[in-house]
Amino acid sequence: MAATWRSGYWYSPPLPHEHNKHFMNTSLQDPQYATMDITSFYKAISAKGKKVMREKKAQGETMHLAPLGYRNVRDKDGRSVIEPDPATYELVQEAKRRHKQGMSIRKICAEMEKRGLRSKRGKVVSAMAMWRSIDQITSTTD
Repeated sequence: MAATWRSGYWYSPPLPHEHNKHFMNTSLQDPQYATMDITSFYKAISAKGKKVMREKKAQGETMHLAPLGYRNVRDKDGRSVIEPDPATYELVQEAKRRHKQGMSIRKICAEMEKRGLRSKRGKVVSAMAMWRSIDQITSTTD
């Protein structure tokens, strides 16, 4: 498709690629959706998106931001997967061990701050973020 002029800039629609092939040709002009009312159309699109997400999950692909201590990467097949982040993984595992020993989240945060643990944006890890990280790690690894 050609670029079009939109309010002071040229817009080029994104090119189709392997990762969004499931959502191509999804419009009200598509014969499959042409006779639907707008509510049915959105329900159909939602069902289609959920199906694609289930397929990706079944293949081991992740569709969310990795928790603290991990990072999002692409594997050799181009799928999004999570792997331990060498910079923060050990510190987060230590935080998990301390929590299991009964140390409070706030004390863990203070200790990890002294040891240099920072969020993905470089900020000090809050108690809530630490709690979520420990909870996510516990639920995915235990």
